[in-house]
Amino acid sequence: MLVASGVSPLKIPKFCSPYVFCGIDELNQSNRMAWKSASSDIWRNEGVWVVDSITGDPNLLRPNYFQYNRNGEVVDFTRDFMLPFYKSFSDSVQRVIPDANIFFEPVIDLSDLSHAPVYLDIASYTNAAIAPHFYDASALMLKKIYSDWLFIKPSGFPIVFGVLASRRAIAVDLGLVKQRGSFNEKPALPVFIGEIGISMGIRDSFQTGEFIWEALALDRSMQALEENLLSFALWNYAPNNSNMKGDGWNGEDLSLFSTDQYFVSGRDESNINSGGRAIEAAVRPYPIKTCGIPKKLSFDAKSNNRSFLFLFESAEEDCEFCGSFPTVLFIPTFQYPNGIECSVSDGHYQYIRSEQILLYYATCARSNHTVLVVSPNVV
Repeated sequence: MLVASGVSPLKIPKFCSPYVFCGIDELNQSNRMAWKSASSDIWRNEGVWVVDSITGDPNLLRPNYFQYNRNGEVVDFTRDFMLPFYKSFSDSVQRVIPDANIFFEPVIDLSDLSHAPVYLDIASYTNAAIAPHFYDASALMLKKIYSDWLFIKPSGFPIVFGVLASRRAIAVDLGLVKQRGSFNEKPALPVFIGEIGISMGIRDSFQTGEFIWEALALDRSMQALEENLLSFALWNYAPNNSNMKGDGWNGEDLSLFSTDQYFVSGRDESNINSGGRAIEAAVRPYPIKTCGIPKKLSFDAKSNNRSFLFLFESAEEDCEFCGSFPTVLFIPTFQYPNGIECSVSDGHYQYIRSEQILLYYATCARSNHTVLVVSPNVV
């Protein structure tokens, strides 16, 4: 408040990167006022603080101002601020666009799951979904020493060692996030991971031009998403990204595309993957449309045969419909340049290479269906 009023500058610690202290910054050294005038200062008008008329020093009059709400109760951020804002925002948008889907990003503290979920309020909204963010902290904070045998957990014991244990830990944590959309073990809200991705420039990738560690880091996040059958938005694609400036915002560098890699690759405009980084993990097969309920999804980007497995279940009353309207799977030629070998549990399939899709027509012979795709003739 004092900094905004121009009364006093503020010294704060400066961190060059996470946990790396590199000095002290002083905010508002010129004592400029953020308000049009002293009479516009909302905190002075609320009687939170004043400037002593004799000494000119600031005096705090209401030290507990932010601790209690208007009813004299201890402030609960979710109850008093977040949910009222969500409701007001949702109502305002849907007055103009009645069928709008609203994605909310509530606070999800995986280190403390003891409190009751607050999403029952959100579940009562029309066309609502929760869209929390999730990032592999070890890939973000340990860029120069990152390894896929370590994972920094946001829940439970903070560090996990081992490649398989780390991958499993990410899947468990994303599973906890997914559970926040359920009540009494029943789905109540769609869960969409609003952001997930990994930072580029791990170890010496900018010098070598090989984004091997980035691909390993992204792959384990993608496998965890697949294990939990979660939809997501991959952060990000920045068309003006460069190795030096990153994404051009907040010192971040998570873009799957970079102009530096594009120029190094020869500016091949005919290759949609030109300029890509860690796309070995990002470009993956997945179900576009499922005639039923997905039950299992997995893809092994590191194996020679690129094994892709998809299981789903169809209701008995839908079996004839699924025989006419197929399940549609994206099968990228980037992962399967020599075509595919496919086996299905029942029914038949059609692979359209030019469109990078596989159409699977299930039958009424069974309710559980399996599609397995691999690269052909792998020794």
